Amino acid sequence: MAHRAAHSRSSSGWGRQKQKPPPDPLEKPGYASKGDSALVEIQAQESYFRLIMDRYAQFCRDNSDNLQAAFTSLPRDPSEDATKNPPASLPQKQDPKKQAAQRTTLAAKELSVILVALRKLREAILATAAKTPVPFSQEVHIFCVRTALLAGHPPSYYPPLERLLTTLNTPAHPLGISALNEFLTYFIFDFACRQEDIVTAIRLRDRAEVKIGYQHEILDKALLALTHDDWISFWKTRDHADGYIRSLMDWAADNMQLRALKAIGKSYMTVDLEFLIESCTGRKDGCTWEELVQKHNLGWKRDNNKVTIRIRK
Repeated sequence: MAHRAAHSRSSSGWGRQKQKPPPDPLEKPGYASKGDSALVEIQAQESYFRLIMDRYAQFCRDNSDNLQAAFTSLPRDPSEDATKNPPASLPQKQDPKKQAAQRTTLAAKELSVILVALRKLREAILATAAKTPVPFSQEVHIFCVRTALLAGHPPSYYPPLERLLTTLNTPAHPLGISALNEFLTYFIFDFACRQEDIVTAIRLRDRAEVKIGYQHEILDKALLALTHDDWISFWKTRDHADGYIRSLMDWAADNMQLRALKAIGKSYMTVDLEFLIESCTGRKDGCTWEELVQKHNLGWKRDNNKVTIRIRK
């Protein structure tokens, strides 16, 4: 009887190890470039894209109280592909003071999953370009660029942006003038701010004006500010831009801070801390003194709200 009872407990699942949760449907498909064929049919691509958009909508809902922080949760390093090694989730029980850090980590993990899924879908579309409808390819690439721009992740936005403008903008299926202007603007801003190639940015902008009558006031003001090291105009222009353009302009933020610090260092013996912060960030509360010191290795001395740059001899 004891043997049968033990067998009964085992058969009913007692003593068994917990079953692993089902695989994430976004993580299940592999990369087409590595031979995976899960997304080689248009129906599979469309279904997978709907899953991605649903997860994106859920991500926005889950982080609706501070969506900007959620989108900026990935490491902002142009040389690092954060989607390859997404941050691990933290333990559930946290000290209340660490809840914000936990939410940021979880947001980064989910955002990484979404960006990886978009990369898999783009690879599949590229592998099946001969049979995948161009309008669907355009839709995927547009969604990918916008999402990755908000995340500040060049490996996820620059390749689809370039492909959208060069390969997918076809005579048979041209991008509408509004979309063409939008993505040309992102393309030019990327050269100016992230790649620090202002010459190419200006050349692209002028070529677009000749070819399609392109005009963009915010871009023109930003290019002028970058050309003349005018950090005041740079910050004001950024304040009037939308979230996509602000994300691109932020790649030039550290350089503009450094230019402001150099100009202030040459012009003043002492400055108000508030003036210094506003000059370097465009806002009175844009960052802390400690952040400026660490980022730019400042040797200036602070005394309450005054900063001494050099002492009069």
